[in-house]
Order: sequence, then C-alpha cells, then structure tokens
Amino acid sequence: MAEALRRPAPEAVGTGIAVFDLDGTLSRRDTFLPFLLGYLRRNPARWNVLPRLALAAAAHYAGLIDNHALKATFLTAIVGGATEDDLRAWTATFLDRLIRTGLRPDALAALAAHRATGTTTVLATASPELYVIPLGVRLGFDAVIATRLARDDAGHFTGRLDGGNCHGPEKATRFARWRANMRASGPVTVYTDHHADLPLLAMADHGFAVSPTRRLREAAASGSISLVAWN
Repeated sequence: MAEALRRPAPEAVGTGIAVFDLDGTLSRRDTFLPFLLGYLRRNPARWNVLPRLALAAAAHYAGLIDNHALKATFLTAIVGGATEDDLRAWTATFLDRLIRTGLRPDALAALAAHRATGTTTVLATASPELYVIPLGVRLGFDAVIATRLARDDAGHFTGRLDGGNCHGPEKATRFARWRANMRASGPVTVYTDHHADLPLLAMADHGFAVSPTRRLREAAASGSISLVAWN
C-alpha cells in the first residue's frame, strides 16, 4: 500500500516522474517527531516512556544506535499496541495543521506544475506511512513510498519497521523497484533537502537541493544538482 496510491494513467507514465522528499522539502521541518509527540501529549498513560526516549536520543547522538533503531524505539514506546483507528482522530488533526501552515508554498506550486503537465508525482520519505499515505492522497500524489510499520495479527502496531527504514540507499532502492513495477519512464526529477538522498539524486535527470544541508550543498557544487530556496 505504501508504494502505490493508484496506478498512473498510461498516458501519464511516460511524461516523466517528479519525486518529492517530505521533511524539510515539501514541509518546512520534520514531521515525524511532532506527530509522535503530539499523540503522546494526548495520552498521559504513556508518559512513563519519556526517560526511555531520552536515553535512546542520547545514544543516537553519541553514535551508539542508528537511525533505524532510534525510529523503532520511538514508535514502540509511543504507538506500540495502538491501532490505526486509535490514531485516526489525531492523524486527521495533525494533517489539517500540516497542510494549513506546515508546507512550503513553493513546494506546492512545483507539485501543481508537475501535475498540470501530466508528470507522475511521487512522495518518497522515511516518515511512516501511517500519516504519509493520507497526506499523499490529500495532496494528489500518484504514489507514496514511505516507511512501513509492522502490525500484529490483531492490527496493533508493534513498533517494528516492516521492511526497514525508507532512508538513504533504501529509499533509492524502493523508488527503483516502484519504477520497474509501474513501468514508469521519462526523465526523473528529484527534490530534497538532505544529503541522505544522494543515492536517489544519482538516479535523477534533474536534481534540486531545497534549502539543503551542508553536505548536500557541497555535493551540489559539482554542478549536477541545482540549488533552490523555497519559501
């Protein structure tokens, strides 16, 4: 489900593909922590996990655990045992706020321009499908590639990642798989703010660094990636 909202119309598949990162690119800032912490604030019974989250964040900062382990720790502590229905009201509220004030107008304009020309649009992010899929639907993306969350047989989130963290090389691999499965052709345009997406940018015919990290800005100096500043 996370890798295809709907199959693009045949006449649109060959007109090119535009891939948008979410956090810091389409949105002004990170969405993952605000989503989780917003849910945590509304569920005081889970507040006893805060020391565990602080320890995990410190371990990640010290290089003792990777991004995958940190994300799984936060997910397990905050939404572990919950169902999609449990999170539905907060997800809707979160997305209403994000769409109202948290997205870059220039990013939305670029998305609209691509859609107007028949370009197949893809939202590709390490953030979880839990809220990224409904965001993609509301913004009119043709496909979403996001981190999948494991569920138990009763539909409760376990906190584990289903298939790994959709980050860095994994995101590029999933995009390549999606493109092959969809038989999507045409030039690929990628928009991202983060150097973790350099493997994805290496697959692009046109790459854009949006208000980039230092490492991505340095990579753009080679001339193969264009710098853009989006409001």
